[in-house]
Amino acid sequence: KFQNYIFQFTKHLLREALRQQFVTMPCQRRNTFRIGTFVVVKVLVLSIFVNIYFSFFFIGKIHRNASFFDDVTENDCTSPTTGRPPRGPTNQSSGRCDPSDILVAIKSGGSNQRYRHRRNLWRNSICAHNYQQYGIQYRFMIGLPIKHNIDINGHNQAARDTSEEIDDALALRNESKTFRDIQILPIRDIYEELYLKTIHVLDWLNQEARGPLVVIHDDEYCASVDELLSLCHEAVSDVNNSHIF
Repeated sequence: KFQNYIFQFTKHLLREALRQQFVTMPCQRRNTFRIGTFVVVKVLVLSIFVNIYFSFFFIGKIHRNASFFDDVTENDCTSPTTGRPPRGPTNQSSGRCDPSDILVAIKSGGSNQRYRHRRNLWRNSICAHNYQQYGIQYRFMIGLPIKHNIDINGHNQAARDTSEEIDDALALRNESKTFRDIQILPIRDIYEELYLKTIHVLDWLNQEARGPLVVIHDDEYCASVDELLSLCHEAVSDVNNSHIF
């Protein structure tokens, strides 16, 4: 609005300067036109600087907002109980599987209170205890709490206002820093884009997993450790790489 006011004021001064050029006495026209033109030029220069200032101001504001969500999506995936996913190669010729070579991706819902409560229940259950006891790596896979372009009549995971999205993002960041078992994916966490979430989970596993076995399940379940170890032993014993994990 301020920029628009400056523009309108400049037009007004220019119009007045031109009008005075034609209505003043002949002996005064030259000086009047020079004065009017000088004022207009000064205002134009001032307008340019004001435009530049506000442009940088709003660009900075946009970057600050972007950095907020960048901060939310930064993940410290170091778990206090399981450590980082293994990056060293597994010796498949030995036929033995270290439980820490297993990486489990847990697909969790949106970041509102209901899903945070479900993750806390999982962390305090026998599932987390068994995984941690054997050193099995696990991460909750969660997208960003954004509701834009969601069909309100469809099966969505909560239609929230912008302020609620920000609150959920802050809560998600705090949860990630507290438990260090969350991987935030660069997608909207909504039911309509569930296929994208699966693709991003597979992409993350492809980058992070270095062991012979990866597992994907929801936050309502957990896998039998004995079954996981059995599958892992089969994987490292498969010299022909005929298994797909």
